[in-house]
Amino acid sequence: MGAGKKPRTQDEIIEKASEYAARKLNAKKNNLRSPANAESACTASRSEILSMVQNALVLYNRPHAVTDEDVCEAFNWYFQEYLPNHTAFPTIEGLALACGVNRNALEMWARGECQSSPMRSCIAQKGIAILAELDAQLVQNGKIPQVVYIFRSKNFYGMQDAVKVEHISQKEQVQSAEELDRKYADAVPVDYVPADAAEPDGDGAPD
Repeated sequence: MGAGKKPRTQDEIIEKASEYAARKLNAKKNNLRSPANAESACTASRSEILSMVQNALVLYNRPHAVTDEDVCEAFNWYFQEYLPNHTAFPTIEGLALACGVNRNALEMWARGECQSSPMRSCIAQKGIAILAELDAQLVQNGKIPQVVYIFRSKNFYGMQDAVKVEHISQKEQVQSAEELDRKYADAVPVDYVPADAAEPDGDGAPD
């Protein structure tokens, strides 16, 4: 249908509505792809953003933790010095950067991968558990939305909606009659008399 022409029939009305919906959808997609969209949706002030950048630079300059002792030192520094002295929110990404690695490396340490020693795996698991406990405290006190907690719990802390039950099938061992006789040979007392056994001759009175 040409531009500016009013629809007259039902088919023309449907076509006009489809064109309008398509234009609105394309405009919405272009807006989502716009580089300025994230900036317009952000509620942080300029001073808050600058503070975040400064905190990120502090973490960026952290040395790479090579030994297990380095990891312990990095964790202690993050929780005892960095967080109290900076306006930063505790995150698993920040904890990883305190060790000079990214989040994937920290999670691999916790799983015992990436040449992680048992000690380092335990340290990483405990650090991640502390962050999970902090998130649980925040959501319990209404400081963060539940949907944020659910997302972080599933993606960072390994929590699930349902418990996975694993069934382990075992091959049933078929035993022969002779094996069953030997297995239960001592199960029945020798003096056992079945209830339907024939009574002995006589009146049953004691001699």
